[in-house]
Amino acid sequence: MTSDMTHDIFSVGASHRACMLSGELSKLRQYNATEARRLKAIFEGHEMNDFENEDDQRRIIRRHCERRLKLCTSIRHELELARKILDEHGITGQEVKENNTALESINPDELVLRVQLPRLVEMTLSASHQVLSEAYAQTLSNLLKELPKINASENDLQYFRQALRKRSPLAFAEGSEADPTHLCPVLGMEFYSKAMRAVDFVSCGMGASNCAYLFGRAAEDGWQTLFNADNGLLVHKEAKRAVETAVIQIVPDFTADDQRRFKVVSLLDNVVLKTDSSAFRSGDLHGRELKFRKEVKERPGIEYLFFSALGTACRRKRYNRPGWEHDYQKLFYDTKWPDTPLRLRKSSLHMIASNYGDLARFEELVNRGVVRFQNIRGSTDRNETRALSDRGNTTSLPVRQHVGRRRANRAG
Repeated sequence: MTSDMTHDIFSVGASHRACMLSGELSKLRQYNATEARRLKAIFEGHEMNDFENEDDQRRIIRRHCERRLKLCTSIRHELELARKILDEHGITGQEVKENNTALESINPDELVLRVQLPRLVEMTLSASHQVLSEAYAQTLSNLLKELPKINASENDLQYFRQALRKRSPLAFAEGSEADPTHLCPVLGMEFYSKAMRAVDFVSCGMGASNCAYLFGRAAEDGWQTLFNADNGLLVHKEAKRAVETAVIQIVPDFTADDQRRFKVVSLLDNVVLKTDSSAFRSGDLHGRELKFRKEVKERPGIEYLFFSALGTACRRKRYNRPGWEHDYQKLFYDTKWPDTPLRLRKSSLHMIASNYGDLARFEELVNRGVVRFQNIRGSTDRNETRALSDRGNTTSLPVRQHVGRRRANRAG
């Protein structure tokens, strides 16, 4: 991301074909284009030394930044509406690419304007450039470089692995003098510790601040939420690989009599999972109930599993993975999610699905009442910040970055 991108919002917009298909979209495009021209003239024509009073200058810059953020929001709505309309009329691969590129182009502005608007104003005020557009571009570029790359430390990951191992106690086979083993809930077999790995449903690389925002928690509770053992499961290394490469997913499958039942969903049926003693075809695992020792009471957290399932479905659609059209049916409609509202920020999930061009499926899921979300309120609502951060980097979720690609930060 460079400062050149700060000018993109003044020219980005829905395609001509999309506007021709919708009068509502055409009016919105017209409004945004007019506002963009007006703001561009202000940004490029405003001299930083027009006022001797610094407070007046600060108010002017802040007002410009707030209007710019409002424009970003309106253009994002325009592009999301355009994608929905084109989806209904046979969108082409080129149109998908152009729409995604347009969304990406407004991310730098939107990210910093939401995250650090007061700081952006102060740094723009003190910038060496004489014209507002140049001062703003310099400041934005500096702030984007400064945003931390979120990586979980080895200490954090070690803590996470240990927490999961406590939930998967070692046991000796009756009458055996061999080393104790762990039960893999996915494969339903016993394995030695060296073969077991910790799988995280919401990537530990997401960052504590992002996690706190997504789950509607206080910022100081972000680390605890992210590295909570509810966010993972100790499984055989082949099962971990299958989850991380979107071959299988783990979902709840509650019944009236059993609110602790979970199962495996196969998204790619012909992948072979090999252990030292056995081989499993991924399709044969589909619908298999997870197995836990009787003394183990804890189960994976529903919110973590939902976020993982949604992210996987979005990515598989974007990258056109085989069978992606059936993912929602398998992950959400053919299983039983709890009736209680999930504590996840619906606006963030909505934005994620939209950013992947998968908004229609997500909205249908919500409208059909398959899942419900708590109405999360609080001070964080006034700063839609961290959930936007990785969109400014890779236009992807703050979980596994690409289907089939190993993550930089592995939990086990």
